[in-house]
Amino acid sequence: MGIILIPLGILVIGAYLWVVVTTARWAYRKYSAKGAIVTFAILALLPTWDALSNHYYFTQVLCKRPEVGLHIYEKVVLPMNMYDESGNPKLPDSMNDAKHPFLGRYFFEIKYTDEGSYPITANRHFIHGTYDVSTNKFLSKIEDYQPTGGWWWANVFRPVLSAADYDWIMSRGAKQSCFDRSQMLKMLLEAKVKPFIVK
Repeated sequence: MGIILIPLGILVIGAYLWVVVTTARWAYRKYSAKGAIVTFAILALLPTWDALSNHYYFTQVLCKRPEVGLHIYEKVVLPMNMYDESGNPKLPDSMNDAKHPFLGRYFFEIKYTDEGSYPITANRHFIHGTYDVSTNKFLSKIEDYQPTGGWWWANVFRPVLSAADYDWIMSRGAKQSCFDRSQMLKMLLEAKVKPFIVK
């Protein structure tokens, strides 16, 4: 599984570093220190430029779109028996089940689409929100993005790896978002609760 990537990764990175050092030394002898610095910078950026560009597109374009974040479009008054003693809506845990909507109308939809083009603009577009099946509209919605492009160099591993191993090396670790974890959890809760008016 993923453990096979460790020695393979060390071998590939070691070979690439050897190429970088050897080429920079050649450039130093032929073009002086400036030539070596330029050569080193180009070779250092070669395996990372696409990931850097993808991250820039994610932070400076996608995350600044007006639809990103929490939006409440409509508020609903529930039947009297749907409120607790404090006047808060009693929402079921099963609100994520589209087959059994709350009151036959509402469920919390979670979906995503893969958009853009690899490697620069590739991204995963998330939409979470309380949906009204009777009107086919969102009462609330969170839109968010995750970068999925870059890391073209990982393709050198593809011939010797299973699909799962390849996905492992291409992953970016902790899930990235336009928001930190605490912000996202707060918005998810508000997207579920805020469309339903407190008595």
